[in-house]
Amino acid sequence: MTDNARVVAEFPYEAFRRSLGAFLKIDTDYFVSVRLDAGLEEKQGLRPLAMISHPVGGGHEVFLASPLCPAPDGNEIPLEETVYHVPLSHMGRCLCKSAETVKVWIRGGEAPQVGVSVDDAGPAWEYAHAGFGGWAPHTDPGRGYDDGYLRDRIVTEISPAALQDFLKAVYTLGHTEEIFVLRRPAWVRDGGGRPARALLFTVPASGTSFLGLTAPYAGNPSPAYDVNGVEVIRVPCVLAVLIADSSLPLRIGFSSSEGVYVRVDHDRGTFRECLRYFRRYPYRDSLPPLDRVGEAILDFMLQKEEIFGRFDAAAARYLPKE
Repeated sequence: MTDNARVVAEFPYEAFRRSLGAFLKIDTDYFVSVRLDAGLEEKQGLRPLAMISHPVGGGHEVFLASPLCPAPDGNEIPLEETVYHVPLSHMGRCLCKSAETVKVWIRGGEAPQVGVSVDDAGPAWEYAHAGFGGWAPHTDPGRGYDDGYLRDRIVTEISPAALQDFLKAVYTLGHTEEIFVLRRPAWVRDGGGRPARALLFTVPASGTSFLGLTAPYAGNPSPAYDVNGVEVIRVPCVLAVLIADSSLPLRIGFSSSEGVYVRVDHDRGTFRECLRYFRRYPYRDSLPPLDRVGEAILDFMLQKEEIFGRFDAAAARYLPKE
């Protein structure tokens, strides 16, 4: 092991295992991207993130994130420019019958490598690949809005297919409750390699890790977010399912006065709702049990009709009245 190898993230083992299962349920290329998200968070005094992301089309990525582990002295990596691509199968090398923690390592240099290990074991290494750009958001959700409208509103454009893939991952994780939108964005890379802002739709995974979906956004949070201490917006699962049940890309806007308001331009109409929020992200210590004991992956495709049908009555209140 060379001197510049360092741990960039630690994940609870069960959250990592279920997240790999979620990635496998998404029908797309079997590569993942290890992103070290810095820049914006450092400027705002927030702790950067380490993200393992998987492309889901439409410029979106499903990801598992954890706070970036501090670098030992002399082992710093140029975080703003670093994206590592490795086969999903490599990340699965650390899976075993039981463990507590999964560590993700980076070894820099002319031939960078990504390592994975469990608990106190040494890492298994894989050379990082290049040439998998263009996964990050690159659309312009702000088109059609003037500067005044975007001064205190966040507007995102999201692909319903990507949101459906995210919901598959959410159910595989065992989460069936609210979806959370972090008001803090993340820096990713657009198709040309430039920094791009992404809003994060998330659910807590375990400990301080969370599973999420990136979505491009334009605009700025309302000043009322700071006054009210808004860190995360709570989106009811029924609303998330309704948003996913669309045939066209959606515009979703968040604004605030005393609360947090969402406007969704859906192919079945426009609807608005006042949402609740948290002052602190609702991290949790453990994952909920899966529906069937001993299974790591929920068979989402068999349950899809049941899951969507379960929300039909509740979803009616979100639809525009005739």
